[in-house]
Order: sequence, then structure tokens, then C-alpha cells
Amino acid sequence: MIVPTHGRPRLVGETLHSLARQSVEPGIFEVIVVMDGPDAATRELLERDPPIGCRLIENPSTLGPGVARNRGAQAAEGRFLLFLDDDMVAGARLVAAHLAAQRAEPLVVTIGSIVLTASRRPDGFTRYFEQTWSRRYRQFGDGSRIPGWRDCYGGNLCVPRDLFLGVGGFDPEVPRSHDVELGYRLARAGATFAFVPEAESRERSERSFAVTASHFERAAGGEWKLYERHPAILEETELGFPWDPKPISAAMLRFLLRARPPVAFFAGIDRTLGTKIRHRWHGLLARYFYWRGVARAVDKETLRRLLYGTPILLYHAFGEGGERPSRYVVPAKRFARQLKWLARGGYNVVTLDEYVATRVGHELPRAKTVVITIDDAYRDNYEVAWPLLSQRKLTATLFVVTGRVGRANDWSANDELVDRPLVSWEQLQTMVRSGSVTLGAHTRTHPRLTVLDADEARTEIEGSRDDLRDRSGATPATFAFPYGLLNDELVSVTDSIGFAASCSVRPGLNRARTPLQALRRAEIKGTDSFLRFVLAVRFGDPDALLSRRRR
Repeated sequence: MIVPTHGRPRLVGETLHSLARQSVEPGIFEVIVVMDGPDAATRELLERDPPIGCRLIENPSTLGPGVARNRGAQAAEGRFLLFLDDDMVAGARLVAAHLAAQRAEPLVVTIGSIVLTASRRPDGFTRYFEQTWSRRYRQFGDGSRIPGWRDCYGGNLCVPRDLFLGVGGFDPEVPRSHDVELGYRLARAGATFAFVPEAESRERSERSFAVTASHFERAAGGEWKLYERHPAILEETELGFPWDPKPISAAMLRFLLRARPPVAFFAGIDRTLGTKIRHRWHGLLARYFYWRGVARAVDKETLRRLLYGTPILLYHAFGEGGERPSRYVVPAKRFARQLKWLARGGYNVVTLDEYVATRVGHELPRAKTVVITIDDAYRDNYEVAWPLLSQRKLTATLFVVTGRVGRANDWSANDELVDRPLVSWEQLQTMVRSGSVTLGAHTRTHPRLTVLDADEARTEIEGSRDDLRDRSGATPATFAFPYGLLNDELVSVTDSIGFAASCSVRPGLNRARTPLQALRRAEIKGTDSFLRFVLAVRFGDPDALLSRRRR
């Protein structure tokens, strides 16, 4: 048992009293108290009348709980290390339950239940936090949630000593969330995680609205430090936006981050709200204070990169002369105006391959990054769109129906694309050599993949990749599902074939947690107003401001 402490003799005394009441024999475990810096009151307590026999280690100065825990682990003699905070009251079966789980399975990290207790009636926001915290452990217990490295809290955590030392222990350079960071390295070392409900401890704390707000802010700063150390975690934390904010919510969040009202302002509003809307309000508060913590940890440009998702625009065909605009045919003048607006607005237009490479490298795309994609590869892509792109020195990705190159659209029914001529291989090669166009696969014959059997679907997908590789000399890295139709089986196929990313037609912005095999795209119709184009760029959806339920 390793208990780090500093300046809290009363609390650590109660913790040690609870360890003296464990259901196992005293000789089964040893208790090591690590004082993180000089602490005369705690030393006097342990020397005069210790609640339980324990070893005392004292750091010469305050070095942080991670260093304190490491010193305790190095001094420990047992096979397992059970970390407990100094404000915890251990349940009678805490040690026994952890030991039983550890002995049952090698390389397991056992996570005990932490129950939050308060000495006074909490405010609404604090109660929301406590309810959210308790729900996590209930979900562990009923199996609806699987514990993982993000659930490693040093307040009640047990790790095999050899495994702990093998990964280097706690990182002293990570002052906040050092226990979660340890969990990440333990997972990479092959550890599994198990929830042990009988291993319960109760945290005694004085919480208030301001303390709860500070919890979210400090958690955000800790996660940013984790990302700097382990970029791959971007997709697994709140930094990657696991929620899909509506335009008004996203705008409100950015406004608040610029205005930075004092915490007392939100506490006052919280006291006046009715109970019916409090849950939604508290969810918004939790996100705001989290992102306020991020804003304090990063510079303005990095914050912009985190907050602004990347839209991928979807076009089909382009018309010149007297051809009327329609859903799939964008007039040349309208396309030219859209490109001019992107160029003058300072948008960073990149190929889909470039965007995907950024994501694969766990990096943050520049703010105002936009991707242009064009499906099917019609001849007008070469005759109309490519010259306009080249004029503005912008790029696009063409998704090619390889079995119909040099022929015409024979898959559409009753729309303006029926019999529309497609590009030739020579035209595709010319555009690729120019550097303004990259190619992606779009099957061989543009079928509805979801109605094909597994072998037929794989042949269509893999065949289009092979055709592009053989005719262009480069293996395409991306794929677009015809009609946007996909399911889990098809996603597995594109992934197994080796595509770095695949595109759907679901609207919305792409963020770090958007699956690479189901990227979102905003369709740009030839009949769209310029406002709808702007909304597609800004929110990834031309219908972003409509009240209808988002798809």
C-alpha cells in the first residue's frame, strides 16, 4: 500500500485507520507513507501513535505525487503495488479484492471503485459531476462500459510491481493526469484492465462550483500534456471532439472562450436555473470549463486547430455554356466564385491524401483547412474544373470509376448524369502530372456495394485500386463509397485492402475522432445558393442552420 501525502495529517490518519480494519491479516500487506516534502505534523502522527504499522519515506522537498509514488514503489517488497490517495477511506475488503483479482490473471491492472462523498449539500454543477462519476462505475459493474487506461486513477489502483517498474513508473514530468499517462504505457506494454467493485474507497472532499470547474480545467491541461507526450491519444480523448456540436453550440463555446466570464458568473446562473434544463446546462458547462483549461495550456493557433474541424466538399460534374445547373452539375462560373472565395479567405485547400497523412500522424490540421473531392471523374472535370483549380493553384481529389474510364455513365437512372462522358486515362495522367489533382478509387462499375455479396464487393473495391495502380503508377490511398452506402463489413474490406481512408456522404466536419474509414463530406449541389456553400465550408453541412434533426 503506497499512500503519498503532504500537509494533511488528519486525512491521512483517517486513511490509515481504514487500512487497519482490512479483512485480510495485517502481515499480508505493508503500508508505505511517502511525505512529499517536510511535514512535521504527519511525521509526529506516525511516530507518536500510528493507526497501523507503516514505513515512512520523506522527500526533501515537494516533488509531486508521481515522484512520491515512485519512491514508495521502489521501496516496496510485495509483488503488487496498491496506490491509495491520502483522502480515501478504504472499504474493509479493499486489499482482499485487489489481491484476489491480481492473483487470478497475470499482467492485469485492477481498478477499484471510488465513491465521492461531500460534507455539505453540493451545488447543481457539483452534483452533476458526482452523478457522472458514479455512473462510470455503475457501467463498469453492469458491463455496459469496459475499463481502460483512461480509467486509471491513483486514488485506488493496483499494479503488479514488475510491470510497474518495467514501464518506468509514473512520469515525474507529467504533474497532472500522471496516473492516466501511466495507464496508457501499461496498455502499450500488454496489460489488461479489470474493474473490482468490492475494492471500494470513499473520497472525502470539500467541493464547490469553483472546485468542480477547476477539476475540468485541470483535466484538460493534463490531457494536453498527454497528447504532447503520446500524440496517438488524440483520437481517444476529449481533445478529439467525441461529441458532434451543433452550429449554435460550437459558436457559443468559441464566444465564451474569447470572453472568459468569471466562474462566479456561471455559478450565479446555475443557482437560478430550473431543474428541467440543468442537465443540458451542466453538460455545456463541463465542456466549456474543459476547453477553458485547454485554452490556458496552448497558444491561440493551436486552440484554433483543435476547435475547427475540416470540411470535405463533394462535387460531381461541372457545366459550361448553356447547361442548366442541377443537383449534380455545378456551373463553371459558380465553381470559379467558390474557389475565389476560398483563396481570398485564406483557406488551406489540401488534397485528401495530405489531410489523411496529417490524421495518420496524429497531428492537427491547420485551421481553415478544406478538402475538395470530385466523384466519378467526368470529362468536364478535365475540361472545366481542372483549369479553374490550376488557375487558383488549388488541389482536388478525383474518385475514379475505373471500369468506365473513357466511356460514359451507365449506372445512373433518371438524372442528369445518365450517359455523361467520363475522362480518359490520358486526361487523368495529365491532371496528376500537373500536381493539382490526386486520384482515389470509386469501384470499377459504381454498384450499390451493400447489395453485393462479400466477394463481389471486394472485387469491385480491390479491382479499382489495382486499375489505378496499373494505369497511373501510384497506388491510391483513399476510396469513396458509391452513393455513400457503407456498413461495418465494407469498412472492414477497405481497411484490409490497405486504403488509409474512405469517404461517406454523411455531412459534418471531420475531427480527430472521425473514423478514417468513414470520413464525412458535404455535397455541393449546382442549385445551392452561395450561402449554402459557405455553410458547407464552415460547418461541413449546407443544412447546418436548419432545425431538422441532423443526420
